Amino acid sequence: MKYISLFTLAASLFVMTAATTPTAKEYYQAGMENLKKQNFVEAIGRFTEAVSEDPSYADAFYQRARAKEMLAKQKGYTDSQHYGDLLQAMRLGNKEAAKDIQEGYAGECVSGLAHDLRPEEVFCLDASSANLKSTPEKLTQMKNLIQLSVGDNELKDINGILANNQTLLFLDARQNQIETLSADIKKLTYLQELNLRDNQLTQLPAEIKELKNLRTLTLTGNPIEDSEKDKIREMLPKCNVYFGENEAIAKTKSNTKFRPARKATEMQATKKAPKRL
Repeated sequence: MKYISLFTLAASLFVMTAATTPTAKEYYQAGMENLKKQNFVEAIGRFTEAVSEDPSYADAFYQRARAKEMLAKQKGYTDSQHYGDLLQAMRLGNKEAAKDIQEGYAGECVSGLAHDLRPEEVFCLDASSANLKSTPEKLTQMKNLIQLSVGDNELKDINGILANNQTLLFLDARQNQIETLSADIKKLTYLQELNLRDNQLTQLPAEIKELKNLRTLTLTGNPIEDSEKDKIREMLPKCNVYFGENEAIAKTKSNTKFRPARKATEMQATKKAPKRL
């Protein structure tokens, strides 16, 4: 009888504890209240508790990003770390997060792969002219990349990039030796601009048609037959596809928001805005 009583007591305590522990939604609502009052630190804490309770809570990631950005502005500094939350919200389906990234990102690009940075803190990488012959493992660990340049290397393919960098909006892989693209291209669902100029491509995989957000595709300098060009245009009816040397490449409105990737020496030598990717 004593055993039953202890069991009953333990069960009662468990029910009481569960009843008094806030849910993810309640944490989220508390975060929103603090956000309205401009208590940004408290808001960040509540949103953090919300995503701890529910790691798939896209809106909580999005609002935590907003709180982090507002806190930085309140303190008088700029910080790109809130993009990690925006990207997670975007992965989980929050459309506002994707829009904010496209319209607001202005982070400096990390130049080269030698920097001792945590991969999740790199949002823009310039690995052009780095003598790359294959995709470095360090690059595949950068899961939060928004903009990437691997141009002017000796890459035979970029399949490792396609498989591991699904948040890319802008990818520049010009002047390599790329012969094929894998079906993993379809994973870059948010990609807006893809530069494959001066490679060895003769065709593109059918999965390219899955890139509904792609607005500019540059294929100038690839040995692509006219019949294949027609197929590519049919697969991407809303995309500006460029095959010829004399075709002017349109600048998308979103890309003007991005700071171009630059070498460290260039960043130190001049403050003039260089050409973008």
